[in-house]
Amino acid sequence: MKIVTTALSGLMANQQRLETSAQNIVNANSTGNRDTVFQPQRTVLSPAPNGSGVVALTSPVSPASFPAFQPDSPNADEAGLVETPNVSLIGEIVEMKSAEASYKASLRLLETAQDLSEQLLDTGDRDERG
Repeated sequence: MKIVTTALSGLMANQQRLETSAQNIVNANSTGNRDTVFQPQRTVLSPAPNGSGVVALTSPVSPASFPAFQPDSPNADEAGLVETPNVSLIGEIVEMKSAEASYKASLRLLETAQDLSEQLLDTGDRDERG
């Protein structure tokens, strides 16, 4: 059933959005230099090529980091600067709430498909009994 495929792709894609956002939040306060600092990601959904559902693509946030003055950090350079991930906690919370709502919508689509299938089978049983 195409409706089930579509709903399942939405569930998996939004799960990926939630996981990506959670990783960004967990690492938001990490520091390092340009080579070692956490690289935040963003998951974007696009239509599946076959027209049944969505595909989740994750790509790096650009710019990945920005300098911050933290002279006491072991990662600080001679000027007291470290690189911190370009993560907005508010933006990530909004992303997670949006992914949650989309996940629930896909779940509801699966439930509706199941209800319709059951109704169709019930109708068929009644027709056979006369």
